[in-house]
Amino acid sequence: MTGNAYENATILTIANSSPKLDGFHVDTREKMGHLDIFRNGWIGRRVGDAIHFSLEASCIAVQYRKTIHRKAPVAQLVSLIYA
Repeated sequence: MTGNAYENATILTIANSSPKLDGFHVDTREKMGHLDIFRNGWIGRRVGDAIHFSLEASCIAVQYRKTIHRKAPVAQLVSLIYA
C-alpha cells in the first residue's frame, strides 16, 4: 500500500482564505449540497480579472468551471517560488 498523498488536502474557500482580488468577486450564494463545490469561491467575469493567493504547498491543483452557454475565458496560472 502507498500513502494517501491528498489526506491533508485543503480546498480554499471564502471561509478559510482571503486572496487579493483584482476584478474577481466573492461568490456568497448558498451551497445546494455537498457536490456543489463551486459555491463559496470567487468569480471572475472580465478579461484581465486576477486573483492572488499567497501560500505554502507541496502540490497545488486548481479547480474551475467551464461553460457551454457563452464564450469561455482563457485562464493562466502563474506560480512564483521564493526561497
